[in-house]
Amino acid sequence: MNIKIGAKIKALRKRDDITQERLAEVLGVTNQAISRWESETGYPDIEYISPLANFFNVTTDYLFDHDLAEKRKKIDEYCEEFDIHRRANKPPQERIDMMRMALAEFPAEEQLLFRLAKALYHKWCGYGWYSVCIDGGHPVNDYEKHNN
Repeated sequence: MNIKIGAKIKALRKRDDITQERLAEVLGVTNQAISRWESETGYPDIEYISPLANFFNVTTDYLFDHDLAEKRKKIDEYCEEFDIHRRANKPPQERIDMMRMALAEFPAEEQLLFRLAKALYHKWCGYGWYSVCIDGGHPVNDYEKHNN
């Protein structure tokens, strides 16, 4: 991952017409620390991320260059691609692989987790180990019937 937080800090500092000395004073660090951050030869300690965001009135996502609109767009694209594969009756393994790749990028995204679960369920059903039969609204294990 290529983190460019130093460039963000420098741009924000220039935007607000703040000197390195003033920013260092506010954060309680040295001028050299600010210089290292801005030249990308060092990163701020985690304890300075929130104060930096607050000082410049931006989000921590902005400091780390996380574009939430772009993230939402990519997640929606993964979901749409999954839905197209599902409607086309593509094999569940293709959908499983697709969602695992998407989840590698967005590990806690519920829409992707839900679609992975659906694909895994459909793969499981396709092997005949389990089928949903109407028996008073309860699923019925079909393993013995399948193996006889």
